Amino acid sequence: MISPANNLKLYRFATTNAFNDYICDRLSLFANCNLLDAIPKVNGFYSLYIRDGDAVRAFLYDSTNTPPAPLCDFLGVSHITDPENFLEWKYRPGYLPLATVGQKPVFADEIATFKAITSAEFDPRQTVYLPLEAKPFASTVASREPTPDPSLEGNSLGRERTSAPLLGGVRGGFIAGEQVRENPGAKILKANFSAHRGEIRIAAEEPSWLVIAQNNYHCWRASSDGAPLRLWQANYAFQAAVVPAGQHLVKLEYRDWEFVAGTVLSVLTLIGCVAAARPLRRPSWLP
Repeated sequence: MISPANNLKLYRFATTNAFNDYICDRLSLFANCNLLDAIPKVNGFYSLYIRDGDAVRAFLYDSTNTPPAPLCDFLGVSHITDPENFLEWKYRPGYLPLATVGQKPVFADEIATFKAITSAEFDPRQTVYLPLEAKPFASTVASREPTPDPSLEGNSLGRERTSAPLLGGVRGGFIAGEQVRENPGAKILKANFSAHRGEIRIAAEEPSWLVIAQNNYHCWRASSDGAPLRLWQANYAFQAAVVPAGQHLVKLEYRDWEFVAGTVLSVLTLIGCVAAARPLRRPSWLP
């Protein structure tokens, strides 16, 4: 992740030497230079943005303040540029993987959820914020001990908090807490992700919430051992699903049938245009 202050500097930075200017952008992974090395980053560089995901991006980058550490942990920020030197990267040992499991659900509306995940009190290892309509699904879902912070290994302070933070001081939104029992057996055994697909092998003693830190979009489909799973919008802009007890292989697939239909229509139109443009030949047997 490029720090907000450095991102602003890079937008304003330019030299008369185009080569040096590009090398600076490449070393700092500015704009879409990260794609050349297949390195993911938080903000990316796209022609279109998903509304809710863009709101999180705007919160991080529309000011030069230091982004909140809990949100960076949830987004998997393993490195961030030094505010004093935008060519130097600092390692963040507390980042989380793309998929985590077993958090305690807290049900809230959009306003309260956004304020909660951008707060310094947010703990993505213990808590997942879900829409109010997902509450009926929580009665049978267990939660496990929070994903340990690697920077706190061997320190009991990393596990002192056992209750989900309700952030009672948040104004302008509604939050409903849900108390659930612990499920220390829930864990992710293996996870693989590509551009349009993800596979997550999970072992859990009881049904648990699987949280994925990628933008929620209606074209994503989830299944557990072939059985469809409902994807919920979680932590304002991301994804979560209820995974049954036992060991399961959860698959995520991106299927945009509207894009496929548009592609087919475009190909058929192109074929029709080529056929219409061909000159008609006069049969040789006609006088």
